[in-house]
Amino acid sequence: MTEDKKGLPIEEMGRFERLTKLQNELAVPKNQYNEFGDFHYRSAEDILASAKPLLDKYRFNLTLVTSPCMKDGWHYMRCVAVLTDYKTEKKIVTNGFARENESRPKMDAAQCTGTSESYAKKYALGNLFLLDDIKDPDAYEHDRREQKSVSERVNKTISKSQETKLLNTFSEIERLIPTEKAMERIEKMKECFKIKALSEMTEEQWQSAMNGLNKQLAKARENG
Repeated sequence: MTEDKKGLPIEEMGRFERLTKLQNELAVPKNQYNEFGDFHYRSAEDILASAKPLLDKYRFNLTLVTSPCMKDGWHYMRCVAVLTDYKTEKKIVTNGFARENESRPKMDAAQCTGTSESYAKKYALGNLFLLDDIKDPDAYEHDRREQKSVSERVNKTISKSQETKLLNTFSEIERLIPTEKAMERIEKMKECFKIKALSEMTEEQWQSAMNGLNKQLAKARENG
């Protein structure tokens, strides 16, 4: 029979009492180093490595389940951390979310997804074990990159090739649906976005317009 330092058998403790002791004993040093940002941080793998002996000691099983989800129009990775009591099989569940970057230099789509998945696991485990990463520069740097990406998309105007693609899409829709006059729709769009020329469109406005046009174009091709 396993006992804690005070001599109370662990098997006689409730699951929340055991979880509290696990949380108090768990120490996860920030041994990872980010040379670019010049800070130390902990990863999901670090948390798991430190937690495994304590999970066995306090009679818990831990599973992590990750899946993609949509939230406010953005792609996120969600991680569900499930702590199961050996004896009662009752569960304690926490969640962690991390948004996928639309693009990131030198990383392909799979790498971006993997990075977001790792952060989601880290956040779920942090919530479960009460590891405060609010002031962790690693978490801050991830969020900062996301905000920078959004800011750039909102403020950056479109390129000439994007403008041409937009015009061609309007023209193709008019070809398939003669009642949809391209120039009339372009003027309405500029009025809606409060711009005088297509070159003034931001990338966010362009993406919003293209999403709607592509759906209409796909439907027109199906019906044609």
